[in-house]
This record gives sequence, C-alpha cells and structure tokens, in this order.
Amino acid sequence: VKISGSDWTIEPAGNSISGDAHAAVERHLGNLPIEAVSLRPNAWMQVSLANIIRQVVTSDQVVAANLDAGIGYIDARDIADVTVQQLLADRLDGRTLNLTGPDIVPFRQIASLMAAALKRSVAALEKPPQTVPQDGDFEHRAVAQFVRLIAAGRAATTTDVVRTLLGRSPRTVAAFILEQVAPAAAVPEYQP
Repeated sequence: VKISGSDWTIEPAGNSISGDAHAAVERHLGNLPIEAVSLRPNAWMQVSLANIIRQVVTSDQVVAANLDAGIGYIDARDIADVTVQQLLADRLDGRTLNLTGPDIVPFRQIASLMAAALKRSVAALEKPPQTVPQDGDFEHRAVAQFVRLIAAGRAATTTDVVRTLLGRSPRTVAAFILEQVAPAAAVPEYQP
C-alpha cells in the first residue's frame, strides 16, 4: 500500500513535479510481481488545512489565490484507516484509490467556519500566488504548483471510497477545525 500524491497532482502528467515523482513510483510498483495499491489522498487536513488554521489564529485572515476554489480535504486518520483496511484485506480494491473527505470546502467557507469556531471576525483575502523561479528548490516549486492547481479548481473533488471501504463517512472539515481551535477559542483575548 503506497501513500501517493493527490490525483490532481498526478493526472494529467506534467502539471506537478511532486505528482510526477509519485506517478513514477506507482508505475514502478505496477511493474513488480506483487499486488499493490496506491492511495491518493486529495489534500491532507493535517498539512494544508492546519497551516491555514495557524494563519487564522495568529492573523484572523484566510489568504488564498482563489477564495472560491474548493478542496475535498481528507483527514490523515481516514487515510490511516483505509491503509490498515487495505493491508488487512484478502485482496486489494484496485490499482489506485482516490481519498477525499465528504465535502468540497472553498476558502471562503473555511474563513466562516474559523470565525464561528473562534467567535471572532475572520477576513477572507485573495492574493495572487508568488512566482517561484524554475531553478528554485523542489519544495517551493511543488507548493507553488499546488497553489496554482488548487486555484484552478483541480482539488475540488470528492469520492465515496472512504465510506465504501470503511462503512462510515470520512471526517469533516468543520469537525477538524473545531478540534484544532478549541484550545485557542478557550483563551480569552488580551485587552490592555
């Protein structure tokens, strides 16, 4: 069981250096005489959404290249549960499994969810993505490509894979935000 890149970074080829690297590993596994499945999590809540939450807690702002671009976030715990299910299964459920949460959540909605959880105003600001030179390091180039693809709506997808394999709904963005901000929301704002 390979934890791979997001489907929108892999297909079509050539849009993401990260996706292309994952695709090469998937092809290699496909050529081996073993049964293998690649899990393609759409966008990890604990990575990309956690960064947004930290930004909001410190600045009361959600900043995105396209505030209306949505993402079918997936919780890492759901990825882990599907991984274990596949490892313990008698047969794997395919060559690739695209994992998403239950909803497509745009950045504007994240700002609203954060405002409700923190019980304070949260601004939603649109800002064009930074340009990264072609000779820049892998991480900055990959993240810049992710931002461009997300802004174009490529991550706005959901699947029923988690529900089908686990017999339950995947965790929601709203629940994840509440879990993450509960400690911050409990601390009263300092008023000099």
